[in-house]
Amino acid sequence: MLKKRIIRIILLCMELSKKNVTAYAASSAFFLFISLIPSLMLLCAIIPFVPLTRADFMRVVIEIVPSSVEPLAISIINDVYRQSVGLISLSIVAILWSAGKGLLALLRGLNVINGVEEKRNYFILRIVTSFYMVLILLVIILTLLIMVFGEAIVNLLDRRIHGIASFMTAFNSGRHLFFFLIITLVLACLYAYLPRPRGRLRQQFPGAVLASLGWTVVTFGFSIYVTYFNGFSMYGSLTTIVILLIWLYVCMNLVLVGAYINKILVDKELEID
Repeated sequence: MLKKRIIRIILLCMELSKKNVTAYAASSAFFLFISLIPSLMLLCAIIPFVPLTRADFMRVVIEIVPSSVEPLAISIINDVYRQSVGLISLSIVAILWSAGKGLLALLRGLNVINGVEEKRNYFILRIVTSFYMVLILLVIILTLLIMVFGEAIVNLLDRRIHGIASFMTAFNSGRHLFFFLIITLVLACLYAYLPRPRGRLRQQFPGAVLASLGWTVVTFGFSIYVTYFNGFSMYGSLTTIVILLIWLYVCMNLVLVGAYINKILVDKELEID
């Protein structure tokens, strides 16, 4: 049984290698890194219109990235907050255009995995990826609102529905699970709706769950490795940037592997039908 599983994993790796998945993961990681600051600028331009603070925003970012990247992330957020909101608002189209570049690279990888030839022209693709980037940012803001005002909402509901306050206790203790579910849902939606033709959302959850689980493990693993080992010390002042790029690269590989697992399961489902 174990031998068969090992053979399957080897065959999976060989197939992914044939599809050049690692190249698309590297491209996605690079452009996501490049679009990081424009995305944060757009997010910071939106946040003043909702009852959230800079500390709330930082809390969520820290939950997602490895601990070694936290100082860089906090520094970028502080720099972005010092920018003029009016200037950022005027540049919103340019920001969206840049921020969608990372998703465009990911889309190309998803198309290769699904064996789909992209027929939409470049400008349509940029508009679509920018639109999905906005949706992702809105999900982040919604997550922030739930994290910050979740307790107040539950206390308000508890006056009418007794016993619901116990839900908040469970929510606070399962905060990491909440982020895991959010990442899973976002990935499932990207798998289903970003490429053409669109897939069924329910069919995308197996790969999304595995990718989210891998994302969580890799983030935790990177934090431990950087804390207890000096493997990245040779990069000196560039260490944080190198760690962030490698972390993004590994995570993008996991996202594309999740998409490929979904394709395998969907193909088997079609064979049975």
